[in-house]
This record gives sequence, C-alpha cells and structure tokens, in this order.
Amino acid sequence: MMRTSLLKFAYHWRKEPIFEIYRSLLDSQWNPRVELEKLQEDRLVKLVDFICNNVPFYGSYTSRNKNIWDFFHTLPVVTKDDIRNNHAELTPTGKKPHYTISKTSGSTGNGLKIP
Repeated sequence: MMRTSLLKFAYHWRKEPIFEIYRSLLDSQWNPRVELEKLQEDRLVKLVDFICNNVPFYGSYTSRNKNIWDFFHTLPVVTKDDIRNNHAELTPTGKKPHYTISKTSGSTGNGLKIP
C-alpha cells in the first residue's frame, strides 16, 4: 500500500512512467550478469546521446562509433567555475525540464548553483 502510494506520488511529481520502470526492475533483477550489463550499457548510451544532443556544453561531443566507456575519456573535467560560468550551456534544451536546480552551501565562500 505504502509502496503504491509513493509510486503514484513520484509519477505525478516527475511525470515519468514510474510503474513501468518499477516493473522492469522487478522483472530484470534475476537476469544473468551479462544481460544486466548490456541493459546498463544500452541505457547509458541513451543518456549520453541525449546529453550530446540536448546539452549545449557537450554539443561538440558525440558517442557514435565509439565504445561508450572510451567515450568518457574524451570528456573534459568540469570544475565549479565551469558550472558557474556555463550554467545556461549545461541546461538541457528542447524538452520541458522536469528537474530541480540544487545549490551547495558554499563552504568555500562561494556557493554553487547546479542545473
């Protein structure tokens, strides 16, 4: 009962197919390791493709025709200053955002707004 209520709340809050995701997790939890790793890699490729196509900061990068794990070595290290100076370029475009913007407390004296 509680789990169902939480899933319903999460669906209405994030507008994602929470029940479908939950069901796929239940169904796949007993899959062999090789299948789970393939599923993880497929999902990671989709995420990276989304980022390369929708986040201007990474627009010049592409994961096509590359091993996804090798692709990460081509990405730059992003510093706090990069995030501060390129906030708009780090925000996804083309889709209505359903994410929250977070902030750090600024223990170094300068807080960080994370898109």
